[in-house]
Amino acid sequence: MKKTYKTILAFCLLFIIVMLFGCRNGELTAKKSYSFSTKQGTFVQPATVDGWVKKDALTTTVDGNVFFCFTSNAKQADDFINAQRTLLQFLHMYGVNVDKMNYYGTDYGYSFSESNDNAVYISLSELKSWQQVLVTLQGIFGDYIDYGYAYALSNTIARELGWKTDIISTIDGKELDTFFFENPKAIQLLYPTFTTKFATKEMVNNSKSLAIQIFKNIEWEQSLKQPIDKQLDDYYLHLSSYANNLSINFDRPLCGYAFYGENVQLRIMTTYAELIIDCNYHDTMENLYGDYWGSYQLIYETANTINNEITTAVEYFELKDQTNIITIKWLDSQNDSTTRFIRAGSMGQYYASTHIAYITSIRPYLHEFYHHIEYLLNKGNPSTWQSQAFCEIGSSNSKYVQLAMESTFGKKEGGIKLFDTYVGRPYEFGRNDFFEAWDILCYINNYYRLEYLTGAQSLNSFSRYLIDLYGERTVYNLMLYPETIEEVTDKTWEQLALEWETHIRNKYKNVNID
Repeated sequence: MKKTYKTILAFCLLFIIVMLFGCRNGELTAKKSYSFSTKQGTFVQPATVDGWVKKDALTTTVDGNVFFCFTSNAKQADDFINAQRTLLQFLHMYGVNVDKMNYYGTDYGYSFSESNDNAVYISLSELKSWQQVLVTLQGIFGDYIDYGYAYALSNTIARELGWKTDIISTIDGKELDTFFFENPKAIQLLYPTFTTKFATKEMVNNSKSLAIQIFKNIEWEQSLKQPIDKQLDDYYLHLSSYANNLSINFDRPLCGYAFYGENVQLRIMTTYAELIIDCNYHDTMENLYGDYWGSYQLIYETANTINNEITTAVEYFELKDQTNIITIKWLDSQNDSTTRFIRAGSMGQYYASTHIAYITSIRPYLHEFYHHIEYLLNKGNPSTWQSQAFCEIGSSNSKYVQLAMESTFGKKEGGIKLFDTYVGRPYEFGRNDFFEAWDILCYINNYYRLEYLTGAQSLNSFSRYLIDLYGERTVYNLMLYPETIEEVTDKTWEQLALEWETHIRNKYKNVNID
């Protein structure tokens, strides 16, 4: 009797599971139970700078989540909601918290990922695919989920659901080992290695194959029950082991990613800024000091540099809990519409109302970020030369600003000779010689008077003079609160400017120019 009872109970449990999730050999489907309302929502087109518009959406709340479908076609909305509910119930069954999320179904051409902060954007044309799983995982786990791990996990879940998986070439172990031994940096499986935009077809195929191979070592059903950082620890352990077997040093990648599909190839998420690279990206300064988006590895190295520089600035001003809302958006300097966001002749501009900095080149990014810091520290600081000086001092810490100066004084014949004449030695990369170069430029152009405190030459030279006298932190405060100048220094700005003029004149008065 007991045996019969257990058999019946087991059969009932199996029946319930099948009713809820279908059969592993077929496609899993969630049961319908919801009703629509029409509500205006936000439709996103991430390929455009100004792509957020209001549009009516079919809306429903079900299973603790809200679904917005930007279509008037009720069947299309049904398909979207039920496909996503199927995925969420599957994830929930394996212990993933999927409650209180917003899901947006759009007619944008590809699954993409503005997906973070509990919001997921899914293309209606790519339902029931590994891309739908991928952007959902990013919305749940955040921007720093590793792409190789997310790619393999998404394909595995899609296969379990009976959905479309990615089609990849089968590569045998020896061929895979040979490729990564010859391309050791690719072993991090960063997002750009998975796209032909930034990598060769061979690299794409090998990266996808390795991601799938590494994932086979993971008990994903158990792993999903763990927090994402624990999941990644396990994944990186296996990836590092593979690298060690090939005698390759493995460094855990620091930057996250966001995936947009073919129209916008890559968005790298840093802690305090978003670096967007799209088909229209063009750095007007690349002829001066290099194109830092030339390869997939350089993209991540640049993103890490920027992230570290911004993090250092945030920690310096003790603003860690206040700065995560800044967004840095790259614009195409060759596009006429860029002037809507940036003044003519400028490479960047910060808008305090939206906390967005628009830039056309890598060089001014830290300057614009310092406008955000300035806003947080003193919202009433007027747009004066002191405000610009505050940001110039901050941007002088930027590797790329220093590289721009080095390209003149360290690499061009005229600049090399000029620096050697005034300083008596070659230009050295770093902040000290960066400021020294501005002093030289101010001297030879006669820009060492108060009325010239508008351009980069005079602002940096004068700031350097004050920093040498009073220290950097004091000068930052003086630029933030210029009305305190006499209280702090017992001098007026005019008096300090006259002293600076005398200093610059005396500094180079004995230099003989051939």
